[in-house]
Amino acid sequence: MSTTQHVPCPSQQYVRPPRAVRRAAVAVVAAAAAVSLVFPAIAEAKPGRQVRELTMSGIVTDGTDRANRVGPRDDGTVMVVTPGTDDGNLGERIKRTVGQRQTLIVAYPESLWPFVGGKSSPVPPLADTYDTSKRIAINRNLAVMRKLAGAGMQVIYTGYSQGADALGNATEKAVAQGIDLSDSKIVLAADVRGPWGIKAAAETIPGAPAVVKRFGITPDGARDPERSSGADVTSTIIVGDPASNFQWQPRRPLESILVNGAGFITIHTGWGAQTYGNLDALGSPTELRSVDGTTRYQVYDARHPLALLRQMVHDRTGLPYTRADLKRWDAEGERFFATEAPSVRNSAVPVTEVSAPPHEQKQVVQKRTKAARTTKRPRAAKVRVPRPSADPGGQLLRSITVTMEDLVRGGRSPRAGR
Repeated sequence: MSTTQHVPCPSQQYVRPPRAVRRAAVAVVAAAAAVSLVFPAIAEAKPGRQVRELTMSGIVTDGTDRANRVGPRDDGTVMVVTPGTDDGNLGERIKRTVGQRQTLIVAYPESLWPFVGGKSSPVPPLADTYDTSKRIAINRNLAVMRKLAGAGMQVIYTGYSQGADALGNATEKAVAQGIDLSDSKIVLAADVRGPWGIKAAAETIPGAPAVVKRFGITPDGARDPERSSGADVTSTIIVGDPASNFQWQPRRPLESILVNGAGFITIHTGWGAQTYGNLDALGSPTELRSVDGTTRYQVYDARHPLALLRQMVHDRTGLPYTRADLKRWDAEGERFFATEAPSVRNSAVPVTEVSAPPHEQKQVVQKRTKAARTTKRPRAAKVRVPRPSADPGGQLLRSITVTMEDLVRGGRSPRAGR
């Protein structure tokens, strides 16, 4: 028997590839492995899963409005919004800020027992207290911060009034607990615990802390910016808003209440012409910074609260007015009760004034030479030296009389723009 040895044909013989080809193959395999590891991480960084978990748990609701034509487009930034007390003006106020971005609304009671039920109860006396409502908002903000921390996305947290009170406290707790806020910005609008806010002012009014305690509100005073040191915190203030810039003259309590009431109705609720919903129309803010911590305070000027109230009445009734009327009403309001704007001198915590950017140098000169309205120092000086000839009762009566005259007059000249 003969044996035949099988000899493979040339096409079947194994040919060792060149070294360069082998190296290229190894590189391709390594790249594929790297991609398989990186892509899941990238997918994990997207907010989809985290957002779904937060919404399904009821911690937040999805307030994204892709049809919004004002404000920024969807750039991947996630907006986390904590509303104010019974915040019926939320959508109008935040639309220029959130734009088409992914927007999460922190769900909490928004109540102020026994006056405002918010989402807690349709019957205010049965609603949660302010402290209870705020505590829920704090815990839910913390839950969101933990969920979105280190996810590789830009997150902007913003709170308004009671929401700012809660968000500020949550930020302090997050810093203390080591939650990563490096990709986050914190914006506190109308913060009641700001250095010029109503809670800071309450500590200076005899008997006020005891009164607010009875209504379920802890008189915790001004916020310590050092407790949120390291976080990017901005506090937004409008002059005349009693939540963040409470006006108080001890010798004129009734007039103080009147001016704060006007500021609440026009500025804080958003019913007036100059509000937190149109900050761009108020011009460039004056900026201060905390000496301790990393908090910036942006102070926007506005017309006197009584002037804004008169303007609002004219708008609601359809009565005309001119720009000259607005200036006159503002001047009359200042003569009746000079508002005191936030400054280094009247802050409840140490702050320092920040120089204006180069493109505003002209405004800085105007501030120093003409006491322009973009700075409030002249007003602050007026408040510190009460006018000796002031007749509060007569001035109040005159202010009301002038407004009533405007209401019954009707038809002076075309209405001016805001």
